[in-house]
Amino acid sequence: LNLPEGKSYDDLDRTQFQLSEQVWKEKMCSIMQKQLFLDTPLPSAMQPVLQAFTNLPFAAVVSWNWDNLLDAQYLRTSNNASGFESVLNSGDSKGTADSCDISSTPLLKMQGNLLDPATVILTEEDYARRNQLLKDSNFLICLYQNYTVLHIGMSLRSCGVGEQGRTGSLHYAIINDVTLERRQELLKWNIHAISYGSKATRWTGNQRIMEDLASRVMDKSV
Repeated sequence: LNLPEGKSYDDLDRTQFQLSEQVWKEKMCSIMQKQLFLDTPLPSAMQPVLQAFTNLPFAAVVSWNWDNLLDAQYLRTSNNASGFESVLNSGDSKGTADSCDISSTPLLKMQGNLLDPATVILTEEDYARRNQLLKDSNFLICLYQNYTVLHIGMSLRSCGVGEQGRTGSLHYAIINDVTLERRQELLKWNIHAISYGSKATRWTGNQRIMEDLASRVMDKSV
């Protein structure tokens, strides 16, 4: 295995492609499942974070992760054109739905389901095929145009939209330790960073911000 000298996402992608070629995709999915899937009940430290996340009234959840943390909470949909439509149409029924019941909220796992290797985006060919599907469907562009998107995580890549501003209303991202330069870069993408200090909050910033957002939404709905 030729490990890259750099530490960029592109370098990690190249390492992933090499592994998937040498180990084979099905075996890679099995290995990743053992590493990333958790049995219930979840570890106690994870439960408050998951509760804070599920308290937010999302019309849909689009995840780029391979883990199964959200699988039991939301309604999984396929990572293809049909799943894209489910997400884009998810706002149609939210006005009358019970905001406390998230079981019908679509969960689109962009990287696929490790239990079904045929859906998993892992090899270089998988990424090329998915990127072409995103281009043909304009899924991410339509998502930004029709919804206010809240990114939650430790990083934010261009991912199928490119280095261009997101259309529609102002979007948001909960991410840690955002520098002034990075904040200005995100604003050029039409994304406002809601930042927290990872050291000051001991990595609980995501949870605290989501709890505050959920509280504000509940106050407005009363």
